[in-house]
Amino acid sequence: MRLPPLVLLLAALLPAPVSADPLVDVLSRTVSTSRFAIQFDYSHQDEIRSLVFKDWSSSKSVSAYEGVSNEFWGQSLRSLDSTGFILPPDQDASDMGITGAAPGQVDLTIEQSTIDQPWTSTSYRFFDGQPFFMVTRSVGFADVPDSSSYQMYLPRIPFTESYRAVRYRNLAGQLQQRVYSFQGVLTGDWDGRWLQQVEISGNKQYAVTVIYDSSTVRTRQFVRGYGPNSFTGWAAAWVPPAMHEINESQRVLLHFSTNVTNLSVIDSLWRVLNSTYSVAAAPPVRLPQGGLRLAAAPNPARGETRLAWSLPRAGAAELAIYDVTGRRVALLHRGDAAAGEHASTWSGRDDADRLLPPGVYLARLATAQSARSVRLVRVR
Repeated sequence: MRLPPLVLLLAALLPAPVSADPLVDVLSRTVSTSRFAIQFDYSHQDEIRSLVFKDWSSSKSVSAYEGVSNEFWGQSLRSLDSTGFILPPDQDASDMGITGAAPGQVDLTIEQSTIDQPWTSTSYRFFDGQPFFMVTRSVGFADVPDSSSYQMYLPRIPFTESYRAVRYRNLAGQLQQRVYSFQGVLTGDWDGRWLQQVEISGNKQYAVTVIYDSSTVRTRQFVRGYGPNSFTGWAAAWVPPAMHEINESQRVLLHFSTNVTNLSVIDSLWRVLNSTYSVAAAPPVRLPQGGLRLAAAPNPARGETRLAWSLPRAGAAELAIYDVTGRRVALLHRGDAAAGEHASTWSGRDDADRLLPPGVYLARLATAQSARSVRLVRVR
């Protein structure tokens, strides 16, 4: 029996098992597949320090621009220019771990809590051999009701060359393209399927497409804006101000391509996302409670702080202190450690034995499978 062309196309787009699984090392906060090389930031959760789309360039990061090494991919914004739910100076705790694996794919989940803010959970699903990955974003409004506008997932795509554009389909199915601008643009005539940002420069060209699940309402406005770390721009569905009292989740695919004119693949991926994955009640994936443990006392502290930590199994581990800019200031342990309870002491000094100023710091315990961070406060 001869299969219809659409069936063949969808089958080709589905993430088929491959011989090698995506490699995730939580200790170094890196993910490597045949199509991507990604490194997350050490202390500022949900920031991607570097993302290399290997089809376009084997070395050039597409996530760093204007000297800003880190940007948010997956942040929640209250407005166009605010810092959102994740506030590094007030961050209470964060977890990062591998929460699922299958042949050719892996799930990496980052959970965070910030004082007086809803908790956030961001899960990245990587498929080896595929030029896309899936992101599920959840915000815990049930614990901290919030009434301001926000973005469930805000993909910030930088462009560094001369030609930039954003494309989408209107309600009539027609392709719309706008030359990129630094001003935010609200558009109501959008079919809710995908938004594509394009760069073309000489013999190098690539496009990044954000493909939304079917819960994104047709005609809902999308907005283009800039920041917060730079002005190079992003595009996302706009969620209007409203009281949010229950936990909410949204799922998207981020598709990368060097063939910027192949729109049939993008349209088919929208069908794949909505026919293959259930998104109606996507709960946050809670990290295992029997994993890493890290606690600090006293906290706040004037003198020494005792860090109690434990490992579920023997192996390599690293315990370090970071300031709010993400710079490591003190390394307390690096190397093999036995399973069970451990303790380390931090005197408030850096690796050069200099007394650090009062302020907020992060203690981070990491293994190759998961990581745990806690907020430390130093007072005079």
